Amino acid sequence: MRGGLGKQLSPTWTNDFILVYKSTPDRWEMEAKPSGAGVPSDTVVSETTFGQSPAAGVATAYSRGDHTHGSPSDPIPAHNVATGIHGVGAQYLAKTPRTDQLIDHADLVNVLADQHHARSHDHSLAADGSPIAVAGVPNLPASKITSGRFGMPRMPDGTLNYVLKAGGVGVDPAYGQVAHTELTGVAADQHHAQLHKDSHKSGGGDAFALTDLLDCLARLEVKKAGVSVGKRRGLNLIEGANVTLTVADDPTNEKVDVTIAAAGGAGGVSLPEDITFLAVGANVAWTNQPAALTEFLGATRNRTKYDLTNATQVRLIVNVMVAGATTPAKIRAQYSTDLSTWYYLDGASGPSVDINTTGLKVSAWVNLAAGAKADVYLRIVGIDGNGAADPAFGNIALQVK
Repeated sequence: MRGGLGKQLSPTWTNDFILVYKSTPDRWEMEAKPSGAGVPSDTVVSETTFGQSPAAGVATAYSRGDHTHGSPSDPIPAHNVATGIHGVGAQYLAKTPRTDQLIDHADLVNVLADQHHARSHDHSLAADGSPIAVAGVPNLPASKITSGRFGMPRMPDGTLNYVLKAGGVGVDPAYGQVAHTELTGVAADQHHAQLHKDSHKSGGGDAFALTDLLDCLARLEVKKAGVSVGKRRGLNLIEGANVTLTVADDPTNEKVDVTIAAAGGAGGVSLPEDITFLAVGANVAWTNQPAALTEFLGATRNRTKYDLTNATQVRLIVNVMVAGATTPAKIRAQYSTDLSTWYYLDGASGPSVDINTTGLKVSAWVNLAAGAKADVYLRIVGIDGNGAADPAFGNIALQVK
């Protein structure tokens, strides 16, 4: 059957049973009620003392809605004038308060003056209760000191620039002057200002070594045409071409003598000079200039001799009227000392100019090789032609200095 709960009910009804819903088989069924369920309890656990342990309990009877466990008595007595605060200080609370709510000075029973008055306690006044007697302060004069230090008027008189030493014993020592003779073990240099530079001079008892003074010696500034080159302690002079240096040390006069001699040879060069191989005139063509190194025009007629002993540099000047091969073809200069073996004047490949275009060609100045600085033979050579181009020239010359 079905009841008002909307679920099927068990057909069997039993007295004092309870109705329980079962999800399986989805219906209400009758079951015996639990033992003791629904029976009110007539007792409660007392909780009127401190220190009880917690417990869940085992009784099945329920408590009534108006039950109580009780509470312990108030252990703190009330605050009142008669008993004081927690039984302490009744004599203060019992006082009738004044308008300004202050306690009378006479009410401070057993409180000493030092316990409620600010004190400096310098012990210099009788009012402090325990002043220190003058005799109790060692070396203190009869009159008390009013400042924090001894003034100079309190110091004993003495001679200007002298020192003082303790001259007495006990608690009241005397002071006296220290005599010059009492400076035992003190040398003159230790207490007299000394002018002792002479001892550091050469021959002095404490002379400086030269190495000690290197960093304090004046440095020499060297200039070239008014422009500073450097500041150093040493100056190194180097002999150039045709220049001879004679150097002599003069320690007595603290100087070094330098004599410079410039020599000029018979064939020497003082200004740039020209050495002509092909003079200005009709153009001279070099037919089919070859690629291999070849003397100018394939002939020896343009050779010459010149003393280059005093020369240092040389350059080549060639006026090209018709351009040579685009290789580019070149004209160069060589020297020889025997007309058999030839060398370039700079020991490498110069001086040299390219002749693949027309115009006045001027090489850079090159330094003469050591072997060329003599009375030597000179010639002009060509190289890097193509065997077809025919370059033509106006004048060809070397310029030396």
